[in-house]
Amino acid sequence: MSMIDGTALRASIDYPGGGACIMSGFPGLEIGVEGSAYISPEQLGETMAALAERGVARMVILAEEDELPAGAFADVQWVAQSRGVALEFLSIPDFSTPGTAFMTRWRDLSPALHSLLAQGGTFACACQYGAGRSGVLTAMILIEAGLPALAAIARLRQDFPEAVENSAQEDWLIAYAEELTTRQAAAR
Repeated sequence: MSMIDGTALRASIDYPGGGACIMSGFPGLEIGVEGSAYISPEQLGETMAALAERGVARMVILAEEDELPAGAFADVQWVAQSRGVALEFLSIPDFSTPGTAFMTRWRDLSPALHSLLAQGGTFACACQYGAGRSGVLTAMILIEAGLPALAAIARLRQDFPEAVENSAQEDWLIAYAEELTTRQAAAR
């Protein structure tokens, strides 16, 4: 799936053993001809309908509220609720990597997402465009499922070449995989 007409969906990445993670731009986010961002009710509705049709139960919003048009979070919450999609807000600064606050919340959320995926479910993640931060989160899920970092990044880029948009994000994912391996070895 690569940018379905009328939606912000970028890619659907299979989870090892079942389920899928959908990478998305922020639902409804459009840029006008004069360069200002706004939320398109039509595109927001079409994106959320497409997610619901694909069985998305949960969506993680990675964008920061102040990088979006006023009211964007409220708009997406209202439409998501009407479609039965639970939202989680875990922001990462644009073009950046997860910080301490994100990782603290991620440790609580990650097991539930892995459980959903292992049962064949689907979740989505959205940042502003759907490449960088959404790519980082999707790669994290694959790494936690046992893929090496570079294999996870390569897997995303098979379907969406723009995924994980910079070397800082790539380096962070490699370090995350190494830390995860070290923690798992220490726990044995």
